[in-house]
Amino acid sequence: GMPYGDQALFLRKETFDKIGGYQELSLLEDVRLVAEARKLGKLKIFSSSVSVSDRRWQVLGVFQTTLLNQCIMLGDVFGIPSDTLA
Repeated sequence: GMPYGDQALFLRKETFDKIGGYQELSLLEDVRLVAEARKLGKLKIFSSSVSVSDRRWQVLGVFQTTLLNQCIMLGDVFGIPSDTLA
């Protein structure tokens, strides 16, 4: 699967610099970062856990948050700019 920013992404500094760091986007900068990192090699997903905010999931609920995320990803596939999707 695709790891997202709320899953705690770790990169070596050399890798981060080589892919140009985070793009200046309103949304999906984590998706772009992972896509560029994948071009350089295999990704490793660790089994350790991290704590992240679940505020959006608590406010909107599982169904609405999942639907929103999928609509954003679909909009991105169709080339809608991240500023519009935000």
